[in-house]
Amino acid sequence: MESLLESDLRCFYDDTCLSQLKSYKQMGVTLNTTALDKSLSSRYFENSTIQELVNQLMVEEWNSSIIYENYYNDCRPSQCIYTHPTKNSVIYIVTTLVGLIDGLTKALGLIVTRMVKIITFCIRKWRMRRVTTTVMTIIQT
Repeated sequence: MESLLESDLRCFYDDTCLSQLKSYKQMGVTLNTTALDKSLSSRYFENSTIQELVNQLMVEEWNSSIIYENYYNDCRPSQCIYTHPTKNSVIYIVTTLVGLIDGLTKALGLIVTRMVKIITFCIRKWRMRRVTTTVMTIIQT
């Protein structure tokens, strides 16, 4: 692999070298290739290595015009989410805990007072039944 990356493009510009490479292949697939044309302008030269091409992702020219409207029109994302990671400061943590404790205190206060009212109501009803049943048994005897 290292020898391939260190080799240059001279063979790809030469028809005889290219045909010799074709004869080395072991697959049954035929490749229809022609030698590279020296007269065409390119950022890569005959002495450019394969490693240089790989490093540049085999791209001749980068077109860096960015049009976000076209991206969104083509992709049509259902959601666009932006996250901004932040570190929580001590003040933020303390105020959040105080708010949480205050909210829980108020919620529990409401729940407990209602539960006490329901329990006392049930106890009164139970006592009233008990008193009426004892009064009824005394009257019947």
